[in-house]
Amino acid sequence: VALLHAAASRHEDAAAAMRLAVERDPNTPGRIALAVDMYERAGDMHAAIATLRRLIELEPDNEASHAGRIAEIASRAKDLDTAQQAAARLIELTPDSAHGYMLAADLHRRAGRDTDAVDTLRQGVRRNPRQPLLLAALATRLTTTGQTTEAIDLTWRAYDAADDDYGKLRAADALAQLYIDAGRFDRFIDMLRDRQS
Repeated sequence: VALLHAAASRHEDAAAAMRLAVERDPNTPGRIALAVDMYERAGDMHAAIATLRRLIELEPDNEASHAGRIAEIASRAKDLDTAQQAAARLIELTPDSAHGYMLAADLHRRAGRDTDAVDTLRQGVRRNPRQPLLLAALATRLTTTGQTTEAIDLTWRAYDAADDDYGKLRAADALAQLYIDAGRFDRFIDMLRDRQS
């Protein structure tokens, strides 16, 4: 019944039908995961989060994935404390992944805690010193606080760590802008030539 309501874009009815289905069978991960989707579509973010927590109990091996989803849903619901807790848990579970650090830093930034955002990205870079996304994200945050010299250094590290042309191009584009802003574009060209030779 829930799927029929969802197909007809009657999301609140679909969520109500899923609640009944979950009450009848609260231990089937597939049904619980479907309920999360239905609650989210109906705009009941708190029910989606609570249901994801139940899913973590049923599927502890997938806790990282579910924690990331809790953080994203809570963020959209403007529940930044819950989102931040879930992002911190994601970092605990997957310390070698950039996703948790970037998510947590973005949440800090949105809450007006820029220093915490920078600290979180620094933590990620310490753990993953050759992760281009983390290096670039930290460089971007530092640029907004006027720490251009360190931002340039980090962006060069992102350039060197990039394993494809697109990653190198993104880093080079960011570097060009940083050097232009610093009035040292000629220095950028020289350093880029040195790295390509």
